[in-house]
Amino acid sequence: MESISSGSQGSTMKHITRGELQRYQVEVPELEAEQRRIAEILSTLDEAIEQAEALIAKHQQIKAGLMHDLFTRGVTSDGHLRPNSLFGFSAGCDHYYHGHGGPMLCGAKEPH
Repeated sequence: MESISSGSQGSTMKHITRGELQRYQVEVPELEAEQRRIAEILSTLDEAIEQAEALIAKHQQIKAGLMHDLFTRGVTSDGHLRPNSLFGFSAGCDHYYHGHGGPMLCGAKEPH
């Protein structure tokens, strides 16, 4: 920079002639190659963001399903989800009775 300044003219505002400037070699990076590399990096970042957003959406769906199970089934005293139920009764029953078209009741015996 000092060598350019020494070749400049003027006291208030320095000037340099084209001829004087052409004596200096200025290295400029290859813009096309550099721009390609920047574009590759940005594309990689975009892909990573899309993958992260997909994972977030998937986890939100899982959370919604778990919250639904929690609020519809409830939890046992030891903190586990209650088993699925049919009309409010445990699905683990051996037999059901739906007497006269009514709802099926767990453990109800058919009247004799």
